[in-house]
Amino acid sequence: MSNIQINPYAHGIPFSPIDLPDVELWYDFSDLSTITKDGSDRVSKVTDKINSLNYLEQSVSGSQPLWQDNTQNGNDVISTIGDRSMLDSFITKSYSNSPTICAAVLFPPIPAVAARTMFWNTDDYVNRAFFEYQGVDGANDFIGVYSGASQTFQGGSYRGAWAVLVMQYGSSGKCWINGVEVMSGSTGTQIPTAFRLGCDSDGINYFSNTLFGEIVTVDGAMSTANRVLLQDYLTDKWIP
Repeated sequence: MSNIQINPYAHGIPFSPIDLPDVELWYDFSDLSTITKDGSDRVSKVTDKINSLNYLEQSVSGSQPLWQDNTQNGNDVISTIGDRSMLDSFITKSYSNSPTICAAVLFPPIPAVAARTMFWNTDDYVNRAFFEYQGVDGANDFIGVYSGASQTFQGGSYRGAWAVLVMQYGSSGKCWINGVEVMSGSTGTQIPTAFRLGCDSDGINYFSNTLFGEIVTVDGAMSTANRVLLQDYLTDKWIP
């Protein structure tokens, strides 16, 4: 894994997630050119900006997220409200290391009567990593992270708020929300081989019912400099 630090302003070119070392996936729901939707704005496909073969899809019309124009800080988003979700198009994802997931997302705004899975990278019970919002009210909500071992932290203050999330999985797991480290500890060393957005591994349970703006995944841990660059990029774009 490369840990080279990048200069986003070299030659006057602004930073882009595609410049990151070991970037694996980049789903930008504000980029309409990557979105396939019907006349009712229901989304059936989102193309990965790193590799067009790694797209998200949802062929079941009743489960397709809604594309929403000019929703967050002037950007388009997709809504999974109504038990909607998207699944990956690829069978096996070739991560070499425990990944880092970076996202601009609205934390679930309604009471979480059960776990609400925001990201679940898995196709079985061996190679998985998930991030979920759990709890029963705003005072007791907590966030759970797992990739072979569990970590949790208090999450009530994030309910209904847009945030930039960076989740580093692995034996040296860490989580940052809006640039603040909120969790540190081993999440296990299972390496995911697939991607689910807004649901569990089967795509039929624990729906997050929320809004997603942008998602970037990296193979392994990021350097501090690159993580800050990505956080700043997502914050400038999504957080007013």
